Amino acid sequence: MIKTGASRHGFTSRESARPERHIRELQDDVLSWLRENRGWRTFDDIRTSRLRLDLTAHPALLSNLIAHARVAHRDDALSYNPVHPGVNNVDDLRALLARHRQGLSVQSLADAYVGVEADVQTLKESELIYAIANTESKETMLYPRDARLEVQVDDDIKRLWDDVNMPGDDVELERELHAAGLMSVDELETGHQTSARMKRPTKRAPKGRAPQKKRRYQLTNVHVLDQYDWLRESSK
Repeated sequence: MIKTGASRHGFTSRESARPERHIRELQDDVLSWLRENRGWRTFDDIRTSRLRLDLTAHPALLSNLIAHARVAHRDDALSYNPVHPGVNNVDDLRALLARHRQGLSVQSLADAYVGVEADVQTLKESELIYAIANTESKETMLYPRDARLEVQVDDDIKRLWDDVNMPGDDVELERELHAAGLMSVDELETGHQTSARMKRPTKRAPKGRAPQKKRRYQLTNVHVLDQYDWLRESSK
């Protein structure tokens, strides 16, 4: 009997017949490795890495990787392709944010380069960027800080702002509005719509003609109407 060897991921004909789920698992492994090891990596680099994976023995896997949006391909080499390519350090990150004054999400920058999370935290602590969390989408947006747009505010106004306690969520905000005798925006819009309907003129029937009475119908399941007719006839 001829024994066939198998590596960590396997290269035998039996392994090549594994379902699509196995291919996705291998694809995730390669993507994670390329993300950790930036730059062009040859097929030999991948084969001799901790993955011990020969891409030439897995044509379906190689095809999926080449077609993946987060992978760049040339000849016999692959490279990780981040959402924002060309950002390799904190200076590139600040330049990118300066070009996107409408803001960028933290999630879109997560794969920019290894260590980007620490650089974002440093920029926030240094007050070189603004981080604003969206309570609805649970997404944090980053904005560049431009000192030219800042306005000097008196200390009294700053203290007044700090002393104002804002409700933590929409439910608490609506409760505070009701306690102050105010209405929320939704209630205000509903009130306007109700008022508009009440003010809408109603059509009157022409003089000399009695208004027609609307007949009321009782809806019944159509498929049992014949049975009702039979019951009426049999009860006579």
